[in-house]
Amino acid sequence: MGPLFTCRTYFNAGYSGYSFKTLGGKRVSLPTWLKNNSASSESYCSGGCSGPGC
Repeated sequence: MGPLFTCRTYFNAGYSGYSFKTLGGKRVSLPTWLKNNSASSESYCSGGCSGPGC
């Protein structure tokens, strides 16, 4: 099993303002207040890694 990644999308540039978090491997639609307004996003490992390269 590989690592689980989390993606956080922010309303403002520079990773600031309101944000929306999606958990690894899940495909979701952004909420209406964030859709077409997202200025920055980041992905990070949220655990669950048990294979090589973790």
